[in-house]
This record gives sequence, structure tokens and C-alpha cells, in this order.
Amino acid sequence: MPTVFIVFAFCISLGAAAQSFKDAKVAYDQGDYATALRIWSSLAEQGSAEAQERLGALYRDGKGVSQDYVASVEWFRKAADQGDGKAENNLGAMYARGHGVAKNDAQAVNWFRKAADHGNALGQTNLGRMYTQGRGVPKDDAEAVKWFRLAAEQGDAAAQTNLALMYAGGRGVPRDDNAAVLWYRKAAEQGFASAQDNLGVMYRDGRSVTQDFAVAVELFRKAAEQGYAEGENNLGYMYSTGRGVAQDYAEAMKWYRKAADQGEAHAQTNLGYMYAQGHGVSKDDAEAVLWYRKAAEQGHARAQTNLAYMYLQGHGVPKDEAEAASLYRKAAEQGLPQAQNGLGVMYRDGRGLAQDYVAAIEWFRKAGEQGDASAQINLGLMYRDGQGVTKDDAAATQWLQKAAEQGDKRAKSMLTSIETRGQDSANLGSIVAELVKKYEDAQPQVLNPDAERVALASQLIDALEFRKRLANLPEGFDQVDSPARIAKVSPKLIEAIRLTAVASFRPEKLVKSLDKKLAQTLDTPTLQAGLDWERSDLGRRINALELEAERLEHRAAKKEFVQQFVAKGRAADDARGRACGEKLILDNSPDALLPLMEALAAAGAMAIAVQQEQPLDMRGIEGAMLIVRPTLRDVARQAMLAECLFSLQDLSDAEFERLLGFLHTESGGRYARGANAAQRDAFLDATEVFARTLIDVARKLRANRES
Repeated sequence: MPTVFIVFAFCISLGAAAQSFKDAKVAYDQGDYATALRIWSSLAEQGSAEAQERLGALYRDGKGVSQDYVASVEWFRKAADQGDGKAENNLGAMYARGHGVAKNDAQAVNWFRKAADHGNALGQTNLGRMYTQGRGVPKDDAEAVKWFRLAAEQGDAAAQTNLALMYAGGRGVPRDDNAAVLWYRKAAEQGFASAQDNLGVMYRDGRSVTQDFAVAVELFRKAAEQGYAEGENNLGYMYSTGRGVAQDYAEAMKWYRKAADQGEAHAQTNLGYMYAQGHGVSKDDAEAVLWYRKAAEQGHARAQTNLAYMYLQGHGVPKDEAEAASLYRKAAEQGLPQAQNGLGVMYRDGRGLAQDYVAAIEWFRKAGEQGDASAQINLGLMYRDGQGVTKDDAAATQWLQKAAEQGDKRAKSMLTSIETRGQDSANLGSIVAELVKKYEDAQPQVLNPDAERVALASQLIDALEFRKRLANLPEGFDQVDSPARIAKVSPKLIEAIRLTAVASFRPEKLVKSLDKKLAQTLDTPTLQAGLDWERSDLGRRINALELEAERLEHRAAKKEFVQQFVAKGRAADDARGRACGEKLILDNSPDALLPLMEALAAAGAMAIAVQQEQPLDMRGIEGAMLIVRPTLRDVARQAMLAECLFSLQDLSDAEFERLLGFLHTESGGRYARGANAAQRDAFLDATEVFARTLIDVARKLRANRES
């Protein structure tokens, strides 16, 4: 009887314990944490490992009791010492986070491994994570995959998602998007937000599934509605771009903000962009900077790049080129091609750091090798112009071709210029040679050449050089295009500049004009005498001295012009006019304005003269080319000009005409010295047309903005 009683009592005791644990679980599920605490505390004191683990969880989460990590660790350890897999995993997590104990990755791995060896799926998942991160163990993606797979096959959604990530990234296993989709789907069907978001990305990008924006939106929404920040950001992106849903900037802003408020760096960057562009919200550069900075401080490369641009332009923050360069570097060192190109530009132009063409080439190459078209163009131009590298048209063509293959119109235009440069010069040379031969074959007559005839003969020889130098103009204005657009100059203004340059790209008309003029005024001996003089050693030396004298004269005149322009800018009634004048001095680039304006005036004058078949003073053209060459190589100065021109659009009509009239008078008059009346009128007409074009474009810009 006593024995029967003992067995019976023991069975009753076990039944009561099981019932008590179950009651505690029911109470917990119903939110009655106090009851759960009371029951599990009693059972834990009796040595129940299961109850000890649950009691540790209550202390960890502060449910039914004040949160107490130390007490939590104590109860997890008691259960773990009895081999409870859940407790072993939880104790490992406390060591990994430093909750209730000093943070210790080695101890975390120790307890995760014990749990994993006992078949605990969470322990296997966490052990896999430690291997992917190299925490407490050497980093080993293959070992991580092993543990993720064991847990995934038990149905653990986190492990399934992690295993999918390993397949998608080719980490520890060969890349396999099909396997990634399979495991993402298994976890997503369990409602696991991270898996839903990642599966949405696969559908959005068409990776191993048919691209389907609508399905992607559905998956992103499921993750977002669980408060998953990445899902919120991705859903915002779909609304912003109108993929799978009607474009809705306000809805995009809503989801971006939800994610950004959780600290999600991608969303913070996107939110900053929305403010910078005024999409779904009033344009606010200061707010854009605020969000870019939040993401940049987390090391987000695109945010660092965008913030660098804001500093470079002085949008929402005081202009600071050194800070811009620093931010570009941080992003560039993470491998972002746009930042690498940006840093290359800073080195090339000496903005925010010392000018260094070699460093510029290095960063352009890094970005170009990743397929960044702007960097490929910049690298091509460095090779073309021999900046920081030996001049190499073949290498320039190679890099420009890469950009052109991506559909970049700038690269296509530059390629055409490089490819035809040699051919055009050769063709023109042939034309001139035939023209010379025609006169040389005539019966010689002995006449004394006068100055005008010698000058005309000189034009014939210089025609070859004229075509070669003029070839730089359209390419140069292609370089103006990008920085001018960055400075928000109207495309119409850029097109007006380009047409002015291209109009002068007519060497055949020049030769035709010379042929006609020579036939009227020169006989063969006169021509021959002129040719002999120009080819003689003395003639060449005199020409060189004259060109140097003109260059020095121009330098002095340019300095005087800058001083006058700044004085007039400071005297302007409009504050923007004063700021423009002061900016030219403060930024140490006043010479950016005059060379480009005069080069344009010269180009326009040449166009008019050629079209009207008027003879050209080649010495004047040579003077123009001396200005054009350095100006076209300095994109940074052109960007400064573009920015200054953009500021002029806010001037009053009277003030605008006064400033541009001054430019017209000074630049036109500079090349009118020594020219005949027709040439003088041509120069003045060209600059007048250009000035009026600027005024018209600026007025349209102002009208569009006001409307």
C-alpha cells in the first residue's frame, strides 16, 4: 500500500506541475504576466529548467516584474546548466548583447553552440550569425550556411531568410537566385517581415522571377505594415517612382518618414532627396541637409555624396568645399562610383583640396571601371588634354566610347570630334595645297608685295592651323554643359553658346573666301613672295614675337577689364549684381568671365565673317585661340561663370543690359584693333547678338520661375 501511494502521489505531482506550467503559459498568452510570474517562480524554485527559462524571459522583458537583466541571466544560467536549449540560446544572446553580464562574444558562441548541438533552431540561427560576422569565431560563411540550413529545415523563418541572403549574395555557397527565392518565400509565408521585403526586392528587380512591380508592392506593404523599416522604405520608393502603384509623392513621403524615424539610413537619404527636390513637400534644402546628415553619420555612402553636393553648392548649409571633399572621400572609399567621380573632380579642379591631376585620374578610373559614364568622360578628357597623364587620343577614345555605349550624348559628341579631327585637318590641307599649287603654276611675275598681300598669303598658310584650333571649340562647350546644368543655367542658354561656337566651324568657307579674295587681288609672284616671307626663319621669328606681344597685351587688358567689371558689379543697385561681382574676386576666378566671353565673341565674329565671305585677320584669330585653349581646359572656372550668369537673371532689365553692354563693348573692342571696318562691325555684331541672347534667356528664366 505505501508503495502504491508513493507512485500515485508522484504521478499526481507530475500532473500538477504540468498543469501549473500550462496554466502559466495560458496566463502569459492572455497578458496576465503577474500570474505567469507567480507560477513559473514556484516551479523554477523547484528546479524546473523549463520554468527557469521562462522566468528568465520575464525578467529580461520586464513583464510582470521590473526589468532586471542580472536576474534574467541568473535564471537562464540555471536552466542552461541543465541543458535546456532555449535557455542556452538566451544566455548566449545576453552575452552577445552585454545584458546582465559583460559583453563576451566567445561566451556567446559557446552557449549558442550548446543550444545548436541540442537542436535548438534559434541557437543554430544565432551561431550562423556569429560566423557571418566573425564574432567570437573566425568569419566563415560556409559554416554559417551549415547552421542556417539546419535551422531553416526546422522551419525557423529567420534562418530561412538568412539562408536566402547567403544564396542571393553567393556567400558560403555558389550564388543561386532560385534557391534564394525559394527560402525567402518559405519565410514570407510565415509572415516574416524581412523575408517579405527581400522577396519583394526579387520581384521588383526580376531576379529569378518574372519582374512584377505589383507583387513587389504587395510584399513591401506586408512588411511595412509590420513596422519593418526596410519594407517601409521600399514601399515609399515604389510610390515615388510609380512602380506597381500610381505615382504619389505624398504617400512616398509618408512611408519614407516612418522608416527614417526608425533610423533607416536608406529612407533618411530618400527623405532628404524629396526635400531637396520638393517632391511631395515644399522644397527645403535645410531639411534635406538634416536627413542627409543623419544617414551620412551612419556611413551611408549615397547620403554622404548628396551631403557633399549640398556643401559644394552651399544649399542648406554655408558653402564649404573642404567639407564636400571630405564627404566625397568617405563615400568614395566605400566604392560608390558617383562619389569617386565627385572626388576626382575636386582633385582635378583643386576645390577643397590641393589640385592633383594624378589623384583625379585614379578616382575617375575607379568610378569609370564601375561603369559611371560621367567618370568615363572625365577620364577620357584627361587623356585627350594630357592632364596628369601623357596625351593619348586612343585612350581618350576608349573611355569616351564606354560612356557613349551607355547612351551619353556628351561622349558621342566628343568622340565625333576626336575621330574627325585628323581627317578634317588632312582634308583642309589638301584643299589649301591645291589652291597654292594653282597660283604657283601660273607664270611668275616680279612684283613687290605690300603689307595687305603678305597678310593674305599668311592667311592661306595659317588656314591649316585655324581649322585645328577651331576644332577645340565644340568640344570645349560640351565641357561647359555639365557644370552649367549643375549651376541651373537654362539649357537654352547652353544651346545658344554651342550654336555660336559651331557656327564658326566652317573652314571650307574660309578657304573659299580666301580663294576669291586672292584671285581678285594677288598675282602669283605676290603670293609666292608672301609665302616665302612667312616660311623664312626671320618671318617665323617675327610672327612669334608679335604673338607674344599680343598675349602680354591681352593679359594687361584682362586685368584692367576685371577691375572695371567688379567695380560696376559692386555699383549695381541690385544685391545679386553686387554679389556676382564680389564672388568673382572672392573665389579667385575673375579671369573665368572674360576669356569665355571673348572667345564666344571671337567665335561669333568668325562665323559672321566666314558666312559673309569676308577676309579674316588671322592674327586676331590667333589671339582668340590663345584665350580659348586654357579656358576650355578649366571646367571649374566655366562652372563659376555659369553660376554667375545664373545669378544675373535676377537683375533688373536696365542693370542687366548695362552689365552685358559693358561686356559687349570691352570684348568686341578688344579684337577690333587693327581690323578693317567690316571686321570691326562683325565683332561688335556678334557680341551684340550674344548679349541679347543672354538677356532674352534670362528674361524667360525669370518669367518661367514667376509663373
